[in-house]
Amino acid sequence: MAENVASMAAQVLGEIQRVFNSGENGVENSASNLVKEIAQSKEGKIVLHGVGREGLMMRAFTMRLYHLGLNAHCLGDMTCPPVGEGDLFIASAGPGSFSSIDALITTAKDAGARVAVVTAQPGGKAPSLAHRRIYLPAQTMADDEVAKGSDQSQTADVHDKQCEQEQILPMGSVYEGAMFILFEIAVFLLRRELGETLESMRARHTNLE
Repeated sequence: MAENVASMAAQVLGEIQRVFNSGENGVENSASNLVKEIAQSKEGKIVLHGVGREGLMMRAFTMRLYHLGLNAHCLGDMTCPPVGEGDLFIASAGPGSFSSIDALITTAKDAGARVAVVTAQPGGKAPSLAHRRIYLPAQTMADDEVAKGSDQSQTADVHDKQCEQEQILPMGSVYEGAMFILFEIAVFLLRRELGETLESMRARHTNLE
């Protein structure tokens, strides 16, 4: 029997939308807090980083920040500059901690940059090191540990509700999808904040494709 793709797509969107409808403290301000940090650093450099699929979402966001006229870079690129006073490092740590992310946050802070961390586990090590936490209460790979009794359980109730029917998005896909939505909202808000237009953004898109 063929699956109904339209209904499955609606369910996928619903699984992501529940992240923003969860009512958990901090979710409502996630986009505005992210925009505030970026706007405050608009004259400086903005470096973004994430690992795995989270990293792909961060790279996509970096591209849009560049289209907005900001001095944005992906950490790891050969042209990524150093950070210091007046600069911003944005990292993703969905499960709350990655050893590499934790170390990079410390390095950025020691250099004088501000740090914002996007996460589903605000009590984790990475967000505790940051100046600003951007909270998305979504399922991540860490939820396998929650099921085993991990102390990082702030979002367990939300995840239980998400699993009442057979869930389509596996592992960290809910968090990664929520990242994409959050970043697109932030780009829209930044466009207004910075006085950019669709035309000015399009003019910065590469012509080497």
